[in-house]
Amino acid sequence: MPTLTEKITIPSPLDEVWPLLSDPETVASCIPGATLLPDREDDLWKGSISVKFGPTVAVFRGEAELTYNHDAHTCTIEGRGIDQRGASRALPMGW
Repeated sequence: MPTLTEKITIPSPLDEVWPLLSDPETVASCIPGATLLPDREDDLWKGSISVKFGPTVAVFRGEAELTYNHDAHTCTIEGRGIDQRGASRALPMGW
């Protein structure tokens, strides 16, 4: 399965940045093409993301469970999505 990785350095103190990164709604609002649905169950989030690979655009709809380790400042994402047009599948990774 192909993997995409991106690393971004934020030139701000961790104690200012981590509260923002640990809020899924804030993070989703910063990702072009991402939307979260208002209905959710505990740590299960539902939504969609539009991804463009060259001339191809896929809109994945699905759900993800987020597990935070606030001491280590990490988040594990387990989820799945399916493209409504081509039935492509996506499995998110953690950050």
